[in-house]
Amino acid sequence: MKASATVREALGELHKKQIIFEAETLAAVIAYQLWAPRFSNRRCLLFVDNEGTKFSLLRGVSENSVMDFLAEKFVELEAVTHTFTWLARVPSGCNVADAPSRGDVSAALLNNALDVSADAERLLLDLVSQLSEMGKIGCAPNPTGKRKRVSAAS
Repeated sequence: MKASATVREALGELHKKQIIFEAETLAAVIAYQLWAPRFSNRRCLLFVDNEGTKFSLLRGVSENSVMDFLAEKFVELEAVTHTFTWLARVPSGCNVADAPSRGDVSAALLNNALDVSADAERLLLDLVSQLSEMGKIGCAPNPTGKRKRVSAAS
């Protein structure tokens, strides 16, 4: 699914040259939200192909206001679902989600796959709406980004 102008603007496109950091993290948080009911109370592996995404989600905080919001959402989800998540980076060429994210769903691996795009879009719009309501944009520094968050749920 291509990001709409509204989504790109919420991620900071009007103020930054690239928003891949924010977009990759947004996708990871949406995927986690979508599948969390299936791995609640379990250990989970989450593969991302962006180092900044990996480290922001590990830390649960960022100096970038959009990333801080997304990292906090991730920490909250982890706490609510009682999961222990291992985050790792996987290069695009090795990422099974890379082709589908570009619209290529021809791989045999995807035979009988469940289409969750409507649910993903609903979650995407909800997160973007929350970002807009908070007035956060991708280039805005987060004044509290230096603090360490133990748990967003506590």
